[in-house]
Amino acid sequence: MPVPHSTIRWVDGNGQTIPKNCPDSLAAASQVFILTSYLERCPAKQHGQATAQVLEQLLPAGEGQGLPDGKVVLAFQHGAHDADAASRHVAAIVEGIPKALRPYLLIAVIDLHGKVNALNQVTRSLAHTAFNGDLGWVDDDVSLGPSCLENLVRHLDANPELITVGAYKVPRPNTQWAAKFFLKTKRQSHKTGRRLPHGCAILCRFDAIREGIPERYIGEDGYLSLKFFEPDMPDALMRQAVVETALCEHTVGGPVWEIIPRIRRTIHENAILLSDFNQEHSARFAEEVLFHGLMKTPQQPGLGSVPIANRFLSGLVFSFYIAAGTGFVIRGLLRRPMRRVSWSGYSRYGHPDGG
Repeated sequence: MPVPHSTIRWVDGNGQTIPKNCPDSLAAASQVFILTSYLERCPAKQHGQATAQVLEQLLPAGEGQGLPDGKVVLAFQHGAHDADAASRHVAAIVEGIPKALRPYLLIAVIDLHGKVNALNQVTRSLAHTAFNGDLGWVDDDVSLGPSCLENLVRHLDANPELITVGAYKVPRPNTQWAAKFFLKTKRQSHKTGRRLPHGCAILCRFDAIREGIPERYIGEDGYLSLKFFEPDMPDALMRQAVVETALCEHTVGGPVWEIIPRIRRTIHENAILLSDFNQEHSARFAEEVLFHGLMKTPQQPGLGSVPIANRFLSGLVFSFYIAAGTGFVIRGLLRRPMRRVSWSGYSRYGHPDGG
């Protein structure tokens, strides 16, 4: 269904409103990193901590050079009737940001929830300027390793064939047994599967994404993985890379009744993506990424035969997609199409630092 209209209001690092469609300092930046979050997510203190840890990545640390020409945009979302509460919350966030970091911060206050919409609002603002840097974003529930964002920038600069790079995710299980089991299966699948850039910490060449993310999708990284997948090339993932020196820690899983809807959401979203791209493109992506090792041995340097455990996991995932596809067929026959894929988040704010 169409995304409702939303507006964007810019605030600087001192809490002052900027009466422009895009701040001049943002358009002049070499790198822009968006931190997406929303009013109900957590208290302002925790929002400030999550924002500060991204801002700190721009300053020199140790032997690193930092990203002095970079900017961080806190894309802060709120409901249509919560503008006053959002303004108070943003003011409290700014108050908690160290003064040395404030020049690197801009806040985009957006009166509609949704990560893709927030990313698109900032992207559209930049697209109407002379901005020619790189655009990335970071989730509010990850902990960035030392020089994580700087290493993403350096890797993208050093490899002109790449379009998008992502941080190397270091997972930490939540306290529930289901979360620990879920993490074990993910680790097993990663033993042979190719890693793809994930939206928890990602950097893209702006020219490649200046049109934004189609509003049809609830998630952005799945779309980018397919968009920059090259089915005509020997290595179809040559435009994408995960940077092992750029680490980010995140909490995996939750209660079983929250994990299942998230898995279902991912399957529905991927099924829609596969149907939107042409058959050759989607078929190779399914074979080499989604059902890794089940239909054919992927072309990966140093990889021998795929373990039975991994083939079993891919077969299990494949069965989930068959079930989802059957559901779509039944919906088609009954003329009851799926109108939207709902976001499925965990009920507890699970920042790896303990927030």
